[in-house]
Amino acid sequence: MGRGRLNKEEVSILEKNPYVVSVSEDRVVYSDEFKQRFMREYLKGKKPKQIFQDAGFDPKILGSKRIERAGARWRESFASGTLGDYQDMIMKCNKKLLPPDRVIRAQNQQIDKLQMRIKNLQEENEQLRSRLSERQNA
Repeated sequence: MGRGRLNKEEVSILEKNPYVVSVSEDRVVYSDEFKQRFMREYLKGKKPKQIFQDAGFDPKILGSKRIERAGARWRESFASGTLGDYQDMIMKCNKKLLPPDRVIRAQNQQIDKLQMRIKNLQEENEQLRSRLSERQNA
């Protein structure tokens, strides 16, 4: 199948993988160990599909969308420091693979995005206040 819901046979196959915490027709919950393994391998240049295959997953069962979405979530969590023990992950990654300037650059990008979001929300808030003030004065 590989798209949308998993059938009972696929669920049964996935349950046997040591990196699966739980699985249902709708979702697969992966272990923290696998998420960290994924990030280590990804930072070494491996493609998400290959990482899943190397961990014993059948990409035909999971489907490319599910693999890509999971990888994207974990990369985002890793960049924001919320995927497991962030400092421990950095120590496990070879310094050549994850230079400090790259980590700092990613963190600065995240900060810039958040600052821009704050600025946009403040401007929107100010516009709403001025409109409300205009209505009250009219």
